[in-house]
Amino acid sequence: MSKGQEKNDKKDIEHYYRNNRFFNILVSTKKYNDLWRSKEAFISFTLSFGITLLFWFVLITSHNESATFIEIVRGLLPVILGGFFSLLGLTIGGLAIITGTIEEDIISRIREERKFESLISIIYNFYFCGALIGFSIVLSILVYLITFMELNFDVFLFWGGSLFFNYFILFSVIYSVMLLGTCIRIFLLRYFFINTFNKKE
Repeated sequence: MSKGQEKNDKKDIEHYYRNNRFFNILVSTKKYNDLWRSKEAFISFTLSFGITLLFWFVLITSHNESATFIEIVRGLLPVILGGFFSLLGLTIGGLAIITGTIEEDIISRIREERKFESLISIIYNFYFCGALIGFSIVLSILVYLITFMELNFDVFLFWGGSLFFNYFILFSVIYSVMLLGTCIRIFLLRYFFINTFNKKE
C-alpha cells in the first residue's frame, strides 16, 4: 500500500476497526504531539515551573527543610489522588455519553464524506485523557511511596523530578478541562452533518 492509499485509508472506519488499540490510534491521530506542542503543554510547563519554584522556597526557608517539605507532599498527594479518581470517572462517563449521542446515520454520513479521521481524532481525546490521568495516578502513588524512603537530597533530582511530576499533574487536569471544548466540537460536527445532508435531500 502506498503512502497516499494509507492516508486515505485512515479516513475510513475500517482502518480504525482493524487498528483499534490505544497506541494504534495514538500514532494515527498523532495526539502525542499535544504533550509538547499545544497550548495545554505551554500552560502546564509554565505553572509547573512556578509551583516547583514555590516548593523550592518552602524547602530553603523552613527550619527543618526535608521534614517540612515531605509533610507538605504527603498532605497534598492523597487530595490529588482522590481528585484524579473522580476525574477519571467523569472522563469515562463523558466518553460514554458522547459516543451514545452519535447516531448510526451520522456515522454513515461522516463515512461517506471520508471525514471519519476527524471524528476519531476528536473522540480519542477522551481516551488519551484517560490514559494521562491513569499515568498521573500511578506517578502520584510512586511519589507518595518515595516520601517514605530516606534519600540524600539532590538539587538536580528535586528540580527534575518536581518539574516532571507537576507537569503531568497539571497537564492531565488542564487537558480534562479542555474536553469541554471537545464536547462542543462534537455537537457542532453532529449538527453540521445533519444540516448538510438535510439540505442535499
